[in-house]
Amino acid sequence: MPGQRHLALVALGDSGRPPVTAGPPADAVPAMVEAVRGLTETDPLTPADDFVADAVFDPATLRGWGEYELWGSDDSLRPETVFRDDHFTYLRFGERWKDIELPTAYVVVDEIDELVNTRVQGQTYIIESTRPLITLKSGQSYLCIRYTGETS
Repeated sequence: MPGQRHLALVALGDSGRPPVTAGPPADAVPAMVEAVRGLTETDPLTPADDFVADAVFDPATLRGWGEYELWGSDDSLRPETVFRDDHFTYLRFGERWKDIELPTAYVVVDEIDELVNTRVQGQTYIIESTRPLITLKSGQSYLCIRYTGETS
């Protein structure tokens, strides 16, 4: 359609980087606890009839560690960990959290980028979508995040 920009997916190939955090082994429970620290409730300023207010945070539904394929223009937007629940996609940037400009998030619908709501809770960047393809953009930098796990 005229005036709409299509997402051009460019596979960068195997860069030799380790995968985004693989599924947590049994002895990694303390790391999982740290990853979800601060994710206990939705934003208290959200209107009562808003979808986010009704989305109850349930740690038992968190999944997707190591089930994401990431590629983009450079590593500046690459998170340490990506995971999801039934409603949202969560990005953790680790020590780089304080040094990065948070990107704008888009979901791909019919090969068109559509802006999606995001918010920050603690040190977690929350994308209010679980679409299989999410694109982060900041200036000329971009990062594509594709969920490769099973959908429920």
